Amino acid sequence: YTKAAAVMDTSSQDTTQTRMDHVKLAVYHNRGSTMHTQLKFKRALDDYSMALALQPQSFATRMNRAALFISTSKCYQAIQDLRVATSLNRLVKLPLCRRFFTWLE
Repeated sequence: YTKAAAVMDTSSQDTTQTRMDHVKLAVYHNRGSTMHTQLKFKRALDDYSMALALQPQSFATRMNRAALFISTSKCYQAIQDLRVATSLNRLVKLPLCRRFFTWLE
C-alpha cells in the first residue's frame, strides 16, 4: 500500500485527477482496513482520515472509522461518524445502522 500511495503522488500525467483521487481513496481505505485488522489503530485512523479528506461522503470509510473508534473506546467520535454515515445513506440495511436510526429518532 505504501508503494502504491507513493506512486500515485508522483504520477498523474496519463490519468484524470478524479480517477487518481478515486484510486487514492481505495488505497487509503483498504490500507486502513488492513491496519485495523492488524490492530495498528493509529495507522488505520490516519489512513481512514486521509480517505475521508479525499471523499468525505464515503459511507464505507465512515463506517469503518466508526468501528475503529469503537474498538479504541472513543465512543463520542464513533457516534459522530455514525451520524454522518447514516445521513449519507439512510437506506442501509446493516443491523448496526438500523439500531442507530432508532436511537436517533
